[in-house]
Amino acid sequence: MFSDTPAYRAESTGDGTVSQSNSGMGPMLGNILSQLMTMAEKQGAMEARLNNYKKEVEELEAKVQHTELKLQEADAKILEGGSQIADLKQRLKGTTIAFSAALTGGQCGPFNTDTTLVYKTVITNIGSAYNPATGIFTAPLKGIYMFMFFDIVHAAHGSTMHLYKNEQKIVSTVEWKSDSDGIDGGSNGVILQLDQQDQVYVRLKANTWVYDDSHHYTTFNGAVK
Repeated sequence: MFSDTPAYRAESTGDGTVSQSNSGMGPMLGNILSQLMTMAEKQGAMEARLNNYKKEVEELEAKVQHTELKLQEADAKILEGGSQIADLKQRLKGTTIAFSAALTGGQCGPFNTDTTLVYKTVITNIGSAYNPATGIFTAPLKGIYMFMFFDIVHAAHGSTMHLYKNEQKIVSTVEWKSDSDGIDGGSNGVILQLDQQDQVYVRLKANTWVYDDSHHYTTFNGAVK
């Protein structure tokens, strides 16, 4: 039977003593050294992979932190928007915006170009959004508004009027020139959704006429719904 125990050999030292040597130790040590080197290489590879994993984890953590920051910013914007809506609702609650103004002054027109009518006689101007110096209503708040305008004219002249939102023509009235009628009248109205600072006004078409006096036949009116 063979034994795994290394073979020993007795040798004379010349002084009468005997020494023993292990003839199998060299290959064994080389094998152990090779195994240790292999283990070291595997450990190095594992450490490299661990470092890569650490780097990936750090990158993921950075992305998570960035995402959390974005979520916090989004939450802040939502809260700010909610606060602004609540503030607007509070401002609108109980707020009244309404005006009525008359042209007066007798015959108005004709003009060479379309002309904004200035209704100088203010009957009502709650909220002071109508300017009697320019004839222009400027929305102080975003909302739904209703506007109406009325006019009369001597039929021999004829009249055409347009209500504008900013530079957009919205609705009109027209009284055709007639030799058979004494006086003609017109009216129109519209409901508009306005943003803050939108402007509404009435223009008289070029080469037409409109009339008013102390009875206030020709008026411009508006109110928030």
